[in-house]
Amino acid sequence: MADSRAVAPDFLTTMQIPVLEGRGFTTADTADAQQVAIISQAAAERHFPGADPVGRRLKLGTSPWLTVVGVSGDVIRDWFSRRNAPTVYRPFSQAPTGDLAIALRAGGDLPALIPAVRGAVRSIDPAQPVFDVMTMSDALREKTIGLQYVAAIMAVLACSRSCSR
Repeated sequence: MADSRAVAPDFLTTMQIPVLEGRGFTTADTADAQQVAIISQAAAERHFPGADPVGRRLKLGTSPWLTVVGVSGDVIRDWFSRRNAPTVYRPFSQAPTGDLAIALRAGGDLPALIPAVRGAVRSIDPAQPVFDVMTMSDALREKTIGLQYVAAIMAVLACSRSCSR
C-alpha cells in the first residue's frame, strides 16, 4: 500500500521535497517514454529494505511496470499519527488524472496573488472552477485544526487538574 500522486516535473522542487537518491522528473518523462516513478523514503524502506531502489521496478494496481528513478524525502500526510505514508510519485504526463491541484511558490503578498492565479487558470479554460486557493500555512492550519482543538482541550484539562490541587 502506498499513496500515489501524479505530479508535474517541478513538483518536488516547488514543494521543497528533496530528492535523496537518483533523479527528479524531467520534461523527457513523457507518455511515450519509459514509465517511471519516484518513491518516498518510507516506501523505499518498506518495499526495498536494505537495497538501493533506484533502477528497480514496481507495479501499482493495473499500472504498467514502473522503473524507480529516484527516492524523495517523506511528507507527513496523516497529522494525527504523524506517520510518513509511503508515497509513489508519477509524472502527470504518464498517469493523467481528472483531479488537478496547482501549487505555486512565490514571495511577497501571497493573498494579493490569488486573483492573478484565478485569472491565469481562466485564461486557459474559462469553464474550470478555481476553489480552495490558499497559502501553504493556511492549508496546514486547516489540515491540523482538529489537533489544535485537542491540544487546547488537553491544556485546559491539565490546568484545571493542576489548579484544583
